[in-house]
Amino acid sequence: MKFFCGFLTFIFLGHQATMFGQSKTVVNPHFEIINVDNAGKVTPVPSLVAMKIDLNSSFQSLYTYDFNRDGVKEEIFYSFGSQNFARFFWKSENTRVTESLYNNYFEEPNEGEGFWFYITDVFGDAEPEILIFSIIGEECFLKIVNYSASQSKMVENSYPLSAYSAYPRKLIKSDKVIIAPYGSQGLFDEYPLIIR
Repeated sequence: MKFFCGFLTFIFLGHQATMFGQSKTVVNPHFEIINVDNAGKVTPVPSLVAMKIDLNSSFQSLYTYDFNRDGVKEEIFYSFGSQNFARFFWKSENTRVTESLYNNYFEEPNEGEGFWFYITDVFGDAEPEILIFSIIGEECFLKIVNYSASQSKMVENSYPLSAYSAYPRKLIKSDKVIIAPYGSQGLFDEYPLIIR
């Protein structure tokens, strides 16, 4: 009930809620990361990084952070290749080996579409997660990548979302769910976050 009230609050408040944004560098009309308290008050979740990817950039360094706490930072990159292939990957400062976070073909995006990149703590464990949100044509997804101490490796989960919605999709950190509206009648799917 708590998240349904929060969702209805956003339907009725619309643009007022989006004024908060993630940071000064990004406004994403398709996706928000928020907290909702018991009274239905909505607050934004701060991010280390919140940015829209420049799809015309052939190679771009996005952020450096020690995700696995081994004392060595990992750097995250974006690259755009021929035939509309986008790639997000990371590599350790100690090695030249890269690990892929996303590597896929995409259609030519319309205005306002593309990739958004975040680093923020959505699991509430004081460790930041990597989030990649994409909406291009009929494809929409959210990928969350985090370091799992129990598995001693980076793990990832992808959430396919409806590309057709009159409202932004919302990751509600306080409830550990993704609210994914579809259509314009107030219908939505709810996806619990997979935490490993």
